[in-house]
Amino acid sequence: MYFINPASNGSISNSDILMPSLGDARFNYSELAACNVGKEWLVVSKRTGAWCYLKSNEWEILRLFNGLSIPEVAMLSSTSTSALEPFAMSLIKRGILESTCINLKRVSLSENLKKKPSRFVLTLLLSNTCNLACQYCYHAFPAYKEKGYISRNLANAAFRYAFTKSSDELMIDFGEIAESGKIFRQLLNDAQQLEDYYKKHVIYSIQTNGSTLTTKMASFLKQNNIFVGLSLDGPEAIHNEMRKYPTGLGSFHQASVGLSNLIMMEIPFIVSSTIHKKNVQNAKEILNFFITQNISHFVFKPILKRGSAIDTWEAQGLSTADYNCFLEDVVNLAIDNNDLDWLDNSLITFLQRALGDSRGWSSLCYSGYCQGEKSQVVLNMDGFCYPCPRYSSIGKGEYCIGKMEITQTISGIQTIKEDKLTKFNDFQLSKCKQCTWWFFCNGGCPIGASSTEKMIGLCSYNLKMYDLIFKTLVPQIRLGKFKRSNKLGELEIYQHDFF
Repeated sequence: MYFINPASNGSISNSDILMPSLGDARFNYSELAACNVGKEWLVVSKRTGAWCYLKSNEWEILRLFNGLSIPEVAMLSSTSTSALEPFAMSLIKRGILESTCINLKRVSLSENLKKKPSRFVLTLLLSNTCNLACQYCYHAFPAYKEKGYISRNLANAAFRYAFTKSSDELMIDFGEIAESGKIFRQLLNDAQQLEDYYKKHVIYSIQTNGSTLTTKMASFLKQNNIFVGLSLDGPEAIHNEMRKYPTGLGSFHQASVGLSNLIMMEIPFIVSSTIHKKNVQNAKEILNFFITQNISHFVFKPILKRGSAIDTWEAQGLSTADYNCFLEDVVNLAIDNNDLDWLDNSLITFLQRALGDSRGWSSLCYSGYCQGEKSQVVLNMDGFCYPCPRYSSIGKGEYCIGKMEITQTISGIQTIKEDKLTKFNDFQLSKCKQCTWWFFCNGGCPIGASSTEKMIGLCSYNLKMYDLIFKTLVPQIRLGKFKRSNKLGELEIYQHDFF
């Protein structure tokens, strides 16, 4: 029996499993799913999220523990009680088996993952303009044709709202600043003054295409401890395919200068790459470029059928199956190079969460526990609010959850959101709870679940992610395939051979 068992799920040591006789205690399990992985069985509890890998004979013995005692299982399996007792206790500690006579006090995986994030995130869309004309930009709505910027009064109302909403930590993201450098500096100063007043820890971040990331701007970001998200699709030919200026010229040169300035100034950053039909076959080329450029943190995002991508979807749109193949290519490249650092941050986050590591919780939004309004708000320049950047828009768009008032409140926040959640819950109850990975994703994003068709697409993505995690990555980790990962750290592997 094999476990990869972080502390958050209760470590199992030899001393842990040396237990007195369990006598006639009865055991049971519920909502278990099992599938073959190589020569073993991956067993997952849909109720607790607990999992383990079992040999075929161990899986057959586990199936006998349904309302029976250890002596009864021993008779049916021809296995000694002395061997069954540590086996049963280990499965209880893992969360696979249950017994009414044993009450283990530990922080469970379930408790860890169900905790509300302690961080509140405020994202400001400072402007409706951009100096680039990326062919897949999901913000490229007609409203972008007229220049406009968020008002200082509105932004400050949002700051004060966010400071009162945050518990332990506040993150303020200023979005894309390519055309908003002046107002960004002004609003940053306003937020820093409020930070002193409220005495809370604040993380500041921006998103940039890199084209205006001069040495002077990089120095300013460094001085103010600003975290940077840089849009970069890969090497020059791949990047310039979609990320162009309105003149048609590619933006790679300017973006690479911005990248160099970030590295030179030692500014923490993450690269965001959009995957579409024209680069979905280029996983190796993209990853090689990131590795050679010393880019350690990067995230892949599939193209969205929104904004400017709507009119050109036939030429650049991406099916869920194609994107899933891309993710598989990424995982295989990590295996080929014996290095988990070849994985993008979304895969790392999924892996952290699967392993029960709470570090993966705050940044993972495929949870069914919508962070919109409760721990995250996106504010556009018109004052309308959205649950996250993925579903933001100019004006009062489809996914608007309310409007920010100068009085530091959000009006009408429940109306649209509850409608979306109702549609999500209907789908979730009928389909999601039958899934092996139900505990881990909880059905995915509820705000985006406006139709069954959309949910099926998201399900396909989540299924692929967890299949890659549990059927490919974790087995390779167990084999010692990977060297120490800068992203994930060292994993402790427990192996118990009971039979």
